[in-house]
Amino acid sequence: MLITKPTPPVPQQARDSPLKGAVSKKPLPFRKVPTLRGGGCFSGAIFALPRTPATVPSETYSFSTVADLVGQEIGVSDWMTVDQPMIDAFAELTGDRQWIHIDTERAVAEAPTGTTIAHGLLTLSLLPMMRNEIGVIPKGTGRSINYGYDKIRFLAPVTPGARIRTRVTLSAVTPRSNGFLIDTRNAVEIEGEDKPAMIADSLTLLLE
Repeated sequence: MLITKPTPPVPQQARDSPLKGAVSKKPLPFRKVPTLRGGGCFSGAIFALPRTPATVPSETYSFSTVADLVGQEIGVSDWMTVDQPMIDAFAELTGDRQWIHIDTERAVAEAPTGTTIAHGLLTLSLLPMMRNEIGVIPKGTGRSINYGYDKIRFLAPVTPGARIRTRVTLSAVTPRSNGFLIDTRNAVEIEGEDKPAMIADSLTLLLE
């Protein structure tokens, strides 16, 4: 049995989104969902992401309703500033001291942006904080486990002083015997820019 969500009309807010044109308008491919052990109402179901997400009211986003909310936007985090001290600290912590990240004088002379840029992995490392602020883990979840990432793309540089935020959409839900594996798309936006800094598809295991 194929379960999909109907494609709603595009609201003005979505048409005016700073991410307009950044993500393909083609629908994401369907995901086949393994049969739930012991059968159940989700047995053999397929959940797919429709073209235009709508924001999920926080009061309706819960462990018991998550499978019904595929394709909807979970939320948007507040803006946060990425500055040079943060970039320098990340370089020291990881040992990634490439000049494009920490040598401001050389970056002015040689970098395409005319300035240093944040590590792509620094942007990725800020996702958990921004997702926690949104409340990506639905209420009623007993335990949640980071299951990894399906795909990560760094699309635009984050320069010192830039403000970023993430927009999270529920892409797919795979039933498990004691919970769900949810797939969320995380689009990290840069204030004032049309192109996102990063798009990452992350997987989280939700358990009762």
